[in-house]
Amino acid sequence: MQVLKLLTYTARHYKLLPERTYATYDEALKACHSAAYHDNDIIDTVANKGAGLETEMTTTTVPDVNPGIMALLSAVYQVLLVSPGKQVSIIDYGGGEGKYYYHLRKTLPSFVRLLWTIVETPGMTAAMKPFQTAELRFVSSLEDVPPADIVFTSGAYQYTASPGQTLLALKARDADFMIFNRQSLSLEPFDIISIQTSKLSHHGHGKVGSGFREKLVSYPHTSIRQEQFEALLTDKYDILYTYQEASGMKQVNRYKVAGTNYFMVKKGDGILPAIAERQQAVVRRHPL
Repeated sequence: MQVLKLLTYTARHYKLLPERTYATYDEALKACHSAAYHDNDIIDTVANKGAGLETEMTTTTVPDVNPGIMALLSAVYQVLLVSPGKQVSIIDYGGGEGKYYYHLRKTLPSFVRLLWTIVETPGMTAAMKPFQTAELRFVSSLEDVPPADIVFTSGAYQYTASPGQTLLALKARDADFMIFNRQSLSLEPFDIISIQTSKLSHHGHGKVGSGFREKLVSYPHTSIRQEQFEALLTDKYDILYTYQEASGMKQVNRYKVAGTNYFMVKKGDGILPAIAERQQAVVRRHPL
């Protein structure tokens, strides 16, 4: 790693140096002097770690699962309440090697069937194709994914060239539920566009292998305005609840950001009225 880059990374990590912000994603990308999340070293690191993920999650008796799956569990069981036996379709936008799939799969009984589609960069999709299963698949475009029961994304759209357009594309998948985990939302009257720098080894789930060479990687990050985030989605979705979780927050200088995560449900004659009808039917069959 370059000494100057490492010193700068360390100083900003401990808030000893102010962090530069940018007017546009393209301006930030140019300042990265890298391929951002298309970096082949990031792809190889995530894929190499992912090779052992299935074994880890299927052989560990009591796995340490990511708490981000709790909202997913709720959504899956609500879908099954309305349609028992259905194969629950989930879009995982920016899901990397499939960590959330394996963590959720471990917590569900085997008779629950999933169709889990991870939307990733073309390079990551190609690297992960060998790890596809009957339930898990990888694609490089939302256009390749049919409408789903649940849209899930965890700390991913913030790294796209146009977070707002990405949110609209996710909304267009017409899912019953949308879950946004590991958020970083600007509480300022503007989006906060900066560069995030991290160690290569921090990417993916698990340990790096022998021969791994550490380096720093950089990519643009956008904390979209919270009011804009909600405005883009709440014409079609109700916010059922929010929860606070700070691991996805990117603090830039003294700007205010929030780690507010969202569980949303589609408005109108969607799944909630169907759930209510199912509950009423149970009460009619088994009155108190």
